[in-house]
Amino acid sequence: MAAVPTAVQVRAKVQSRADRADDIARLKQELALPELDYVDISAQLELQKALHRWPLLAEMERLQPKVLAPARPSELERLS
Repeated sequence: MAAVPTAVQVRAKVQSRADRADDIARLKQELALPELDYVDISAQLELQKALHRWPLLAEMERLQPKVLAPARPSELERLS
């Protein structure tokens, strides 16, 4: 089977977290809802999983003021 020429290679369009944040900012602006409180649940779950994997990171986070609400244990079990 012949390979696709490099000039025609297809790249997956995956939105980064920053791109998604820009989309939310644009949506807030378009809807004239600057106070819209958007919560990126996937980021919260990633943080909770990281804290579960790395005890030192969890200890450092414990010493910091709370910024994100912790994920429910059932959510962590479902994703692990």
